[in-house]
Amino acid sequence: MDCKYHYTIFTNGQDYWDYLLNDLKKLDIKMLFISGDEDGCFLGGTKKAAKAVDAKLKLIQHCGHVCTIEKADEFNQMAFKFLRAAA
Repeated sequence: MDCKYHYTIFTNGQDYWDYLLNDLKKLDIKMLFISGDEDGCFLGGTKKAAKAVDAKLKLIQHCGHVCTIEKADEFNQMAFKFLRAAA
């Protein structure tokens, strides 16, 4: 799936991931990106962004775009583990 059209609506035509990375690189915090390994819309960009800002990347197996709903328990476990470690 190509979601580029949807991104450009919110970024005045700028590449979505470049737009997002400009802001993420300004943050001096630990970051965790969680994605479904079958996300056809964001997975490539999520991997690129995580690498660019030295963030942790966790992939939920057999999960698509909406991992917070499709695999809510796994998502929550990953998020809470990260937050507890950062506290």
